[in-house]
Amino acid sequence: MKSPSVVSSQLLSNIGQYYDKACIIMEPVKSKSPSGAIQRKDWQAVTGLDSIPCRLASAVMKRANNEVRTPEGTYVVAPYEASLAGSYPQIKEEWRAQIDGTDYDIILVSPDSAGVTTHLALKIVR
Repeated sequence: MKSPSVVSSQLLSNIGQYYDKACIIMEPVKSKSPSGAIQRKDWQAVTGLDSIPCRLASAVMKRANNEVRTPEGTYVVAPYEASLAGSYPQIKEEWRAQIDGTDYDIILVSPDSAGVTTHLALKIVR
């Protein structure tokens, strides 16, 4: 059960200004080649995740170290971070985020413990 929280009415009136962009979460569309191998050809918006209010920031400016820990090891990669308005634990790290027409690989998905925001560690798709 979530504990009650106190939120300033002034904060709520300005929240729209904080999330100044829209984020589209995209998943790969998989197809088979003539030889039967599965290949990714395109990306499509995930239903229900196609217009999430968000804020994009340079993660390097926010934190001195941008370590990502995976079963394969720890590495530093994500030069960008997006904060999404809402909890989206269904977002997968194999997906992409599109913000202002730029595609980003999702490196790490971190919903906050209160279920209010979701943070994405991102890198630009080259």
